[in-house]
Amino acid sequence: MKYPLKPCLIRSLLAIVILIGPVAIMAAEIAEKSKIGDLTSRIDQLYSEGKIGLGDKVFLNLQAIYSDSSLPDFARSDSPEIIKSATGYIMEAFNNWDLMSPQQQLLVSEYLTRSSFDAIYISAESNFAIYYDTIGTEAVPADDIDINGIPDYVERIGIYADSTYRHCHNTLNYLKPPGMDEKPYKIYLVRIGAYGATVADAPGDSSWNDYSSHIEIHCSFAGDIFGPNDDPEGRVIGDQKVTCAHEYLHAVQFAYDCDFGNLWWMECTAVFFEDLLFPEVNDNYNYLDVFFNDPDTFLTVPDYHAYSTFIWASYLVEKFGIGILKSTFEYFRYYEAIASIDSALNAYGERIRHIFPEFTLWNYFTANRAGEVYHADAEDYPPVEVDQVVTGFPSVIVSPVRPPDGLGSNYLICRPDPAEDGFFMFDFTGSTFVEWGLTNIIFNNGGLNVQEYLANSNGQTRWGVYDFAAIDSMVIIPCVISRYINNNNYNITVEVYEFGDVDFSKGPPNILDIVFLLNQVYKGGPVPQFDVRMSDINCDEKVNIIDIVNLINAIYKGGTFPGPCRY
Repeated sequence: MKYPLKPCLIRSLLAIVILIGPVAIMAAEIAEKSKIGDLTSRIDQLYSEGKIGLGDKVFLNLQAIYSDSSLPDFARSDSPEIIKSATGYIMEAFNNWDLMSPQQQLLVSEYLTRSSFDAIYISAESNFAIYYDTIGTEAVPADDIDINGIPDYVERIGIYADSTYRHCHNTLNYLKPPGMDEKPYKIYLVRIGAYGATVADAPGDSSWNDYSSHIEIHCSFAGDIFGPNDDPEGRVIGDQKVTCAHEYLHAVQFAYDCDFGNLWWMECTAVFFEDLLFPEVNDNYNYLDVFFNDPDTFLTVPDYHAYSTFIWASYLVEKFGIGILKSTFEYFRYYEAIASIDSALNAYGERIRHIFPEFTLWNYFTANRAGEVYHADAEDYPPVEVDQVVTGFPSVIVSPVRPPDGLGSNYLICRPDPAEDGFFMFDFTGSTFVEWGLTNIIFNNGGLNVQEYLANSNGQTRWGVYDFAAIDSMVIIPCVISRYINNNNYNITVEVYEFGDVDFSKGPPNILDIVFLLNQVYKGGPVPQFDVRMSDINCDEKVNIIDIVNLINAIYKGGTFPGPCRY
């Protein structure tokens, strides 16, 4: 099914509006000093409390972006900031068009329909028609260093848009937005409460859900309402660069699919794409805290959190190469985002459920924990939030403080009690409504050992740590490898086995352990399940008749019972 009501239909509504007279509330320009961004926090709160309906919610979001002065006081945030992209808000409004009142629909139509501008500039490579004003509330900065009659601000938009176009289509061979082969793509420089927005216009002629579109970009990026960046040419230029990259990738995404249900993946890849094209800007760092402070949150949340998930796209590209994203978008024409990613990973013999535990591992090694084998920019990323620090094993049972949602994770730092002695067997039992993965990192003597497990259908897995009291620390990372269900609980318990209990029968070493050793040494029997050192009774780094004799002496002749082998 094609996406509902687009601006091409909205323009028809406007024609009716013009015939019947002006609407009651006219769209007002947003003052430069106004701030919008966490406007969704207040509006979403009202919606979650049942004080407004979904139609009012989506309308108020657009009113805050396009007509801040008309926004009712009850919907205003106490400390609003400008939002990154209005694309998702617009898509959500289109998706819920029938839930808005007729007056709200007419106002949204005005917000999204641009009729006249002072000037048009065709980019140097003729890919874009850039519409802008030179006077009035939406005037672009007048600076014109080369004195060619085109404001430098406008020319730079053309340069960065052309650069993005080349990389998308000449280098990566992505589909072009429908209709772009016939005429330049339209970019409007306007004053809105966002860096930019991509607006779907009309259905394409493909068999999938593609749409033509146009882009809106802020007309000045002036003032303190925009976040910082590291662009050596200045913050405004950095904002222009990343907004061109971000919004044009949305236009490319619309060539594959235009579905609000996939918004998280669209924002995830759009923010990643900014950094790919303009790595000097680092605007994406403004969103990282959202992800690293809440690793337990759904990966697929279609809100502000989605910008921070560029870290997931970055992981996929670092592991599989840049082609993984194009492959995903090819599947994106027919499947939703998660199924598309899984289909793309299938060419590499992988699935999300297989690699997500490794992704959570990479996310631990950032900031002062950064290592060469994980995220390339890990040193610049914040440390991930730790759910709890556990020091009471084996007596405690650990449950999460913030249970993870679908495709979410926890980080537990475990510090050993040096008074405890033996082989520690850890048992994990999680909710059976979801699938679980688990990563265990053991730090010892300056090195680390990483183990990854998938829980069985009962949500269970187990692992052992030989001589737990002697290690430096251990990090346990439970993660939900299913995409659905929030707040998934689990328990982690520990049993301690004595050294010499080579068959893990739970108790002092006995004749069964001697038989186990005999079978191992002379009959090709199994080795201890979790660590071969359990069979090395005399700690000489060999398992042979001497170990059997030593164990017999310890059990029957008053000999010394084995201790830990620390080699």
